Amino acid sequence: MSLQHGKSKNWYADDNKERNDLTKEHPFGDSGQLMLAVIFLLIWLADSFILRWTVFLQSSLPLYASLSVGVLIAAAACYLVAKAHQIVFKEVRRPPAVIEKSVFKMVRHPMYLGMLLFFLAFVAATLSLAALGFWLIMFFFYNYIAAYEEKMLEKKFGERYLAYKHRVARWMPGVW
Repeated sequence: MSLQHGKSKNWYADDNKERNDLTKEHPFGDSGQLMLAVIFLLIWLADSFILRWTVFLQSSLPLYASLSVGVLIAAAACYLVAKAHQIVFKEVRRPPAVIEKSVFKMVRHPMYLGMLLFFLAFVAATLSLAALGFWLIMFFFYNYIAAYEEKMLEKKFGERYLAYKHRVARWMPGVW
């Protein structure tokens, strides 16, 4: 949650400005995500359907197979984002507490993971290596903003968050 000097920095801030159970997001988190999403989609569209420079792997896999994988990844992404959003923004924690249930038992940043998976679904559907390369840049950005937010959570929740951080992986369930 980005609230600085009473000014909203994201779409949910106005609805949640009275909530002390939410912490700050990276100041450029929302704008960075939007900018990277637009660039990714432009690269993916250009490479997959117009220039076709790096989609040579498509010929080695039937279209129904790559589309099926893409749809499955997108479904997992939508589930993660929807479930995490519901828990973070629809449930008020009094007193403020570390969220340790549902998708937050699997990974520390299920919304960010869901967004990364959503874009990876596009890569899987067309096998665009250019889009995959840009997806890696997106991953590093998400990792950066996740690390920033973890510092805020450590300040707010101290040992409780550190224990959670030790138990739950940032990105890959079961992989610390």
